[in-house]
Amino acid sequence: MKKHITRLRGIHLGAIATLCAAFVLTGCGRSGVQDEIIRVSRQSSSGTYEFFREHVLNKKDFKQGSRDMNGSKEVVELVASAPGAIGYSGMGYNEPGKVKMLPVSAKQGEPAVPPTVENTLSKKYPIARSLLLYTLGEPQGEVKKYIDWCLSDPGQKIVEASGYVPLPANQRLSGSAATPAPGAKTTIQVKGSDTMVNVAQAWAEAYKKIAPHVEIEVSGGGSGQGIAALIKGSIDICNASRNMKPEEIEQAKKNTGKTPKEFVVGYDALAIYVHKDNPIQSITIDQLASIFAEGGSLTKWSQLK
Repeated sequence: MKKHITRLRGIHLGAIATLCAAFVLTGCGRSGVQDEIIRVSRQSSSGTYEFFREHVLNKKDFKQGSRDMNGSKEVVELVASAPGAIGYSGMGYNEPGKVKMLPVSAKQGEPAVPPTVENTLSKKYPIARSLLLYTLGEPQGEVKKYIDWCLSDPGQKIVEASGYVPLPANQRLSGSAATPAPGAKTTIQVKGSDTMVNVAQAWAEAYKKIAPHVEIEVSGGGSGQGIAALIKGSIDICNASRNMKPEEIEQAKKNTGKTPKEFVVGYDALAIYVHKDNPIQSITIDQLASIFAEGGSLTKWSQLK
């Protein structure tokens, strides 16, 4: 009897991790939404992890036993494949028809606010945040031209196309920033936030077309890794989905003699994702803390009904 072997090529490690986790969490094919809440989180180097811990958990530690994913995309993919899962990730990774982004209430009894563009800009959505770039001191030369372009209309259109909230018109740069002048051949090293990596890659590709002398190398790994690299002086730009901490700023000054410069380049609603078939319609900050924080009592979906 001849055996047939199927070969799978071109799959990355993040996808393998997501597939394996989904296989376990869905009970190898058992149907229906399980009552147990499956917590999907990020690794501790993630700016999203830090932001969620500070603004939702009130700086408490996370419960043990969550499924900690390496990237923002992997969080949403796992939630989409596990009916009992809940996770948090940038709004730019939404997959309509596979997951739901829940409206969030700041307090019990207050209206739940959906993660829309308007609610993000107005800060009515309780876990809205800024998307940031950091440099060591004031950027110079080609790095300054590139950041100025990111802050101009062409750069902000990419923010919007990536699913995030662009800067209002009065916060953008105009004129020459949109069309950088030719210069010397340069490589710009960019590292940091996985929330922003899709935007950063799209920026790099678009900028290459108008400034072919500039090579922009983008890598993720999380805001924490980007900030660590900036502190060492080994990159030109750090992408971050959280603010640098005072001690990180001081360490950068000590190591390099330069004070980090912060640029707001867009906004994000840190979205709460559940499976498309989950009947839950909204959630509160306190409920999220009780699900994710150490000592929290919410472990089953039926407790939220």
